Amino acid sequence: MHLGGELTPRTALLERVDIGSTSSWPSPALLRLLLKPADFAVNLCLGSALHYAALVALRGVGRQLQLMASAERLPFTMATATSFLAAAYVGLRGERLGSYLFGLMH
Repeated sequence: MHLGGELTPRTALLERVDIGSTSSWPSPALLRLLLKPADFAVNLCLGSALHYAALVALRGVGRQLQLMASAERLPFTMATATSFLAAAYVGLRGERLGSYLFGLMH
């Protein structure tokens, strides 16, 4: 509902986003997952890549690689990298079923 004044992109966004409301079922993220799984998988991979980039920025490249390649973390690192690459691949190709599968695995 527009309350008057100039409608800018920011106010339009704020009017669409209802922070604090618990009545928005199904959530927009869930709808995006169900209706456009390839886009969701690509966005999920982008978010994960930014997360890892932030960790590298905080810890440094050498320290982060050392932590990820340690013996106790290596299986999880490989599983995460594999699911990340698979989700990005099927998401960028636009495959619906593969995006569901690898997006949820990732």
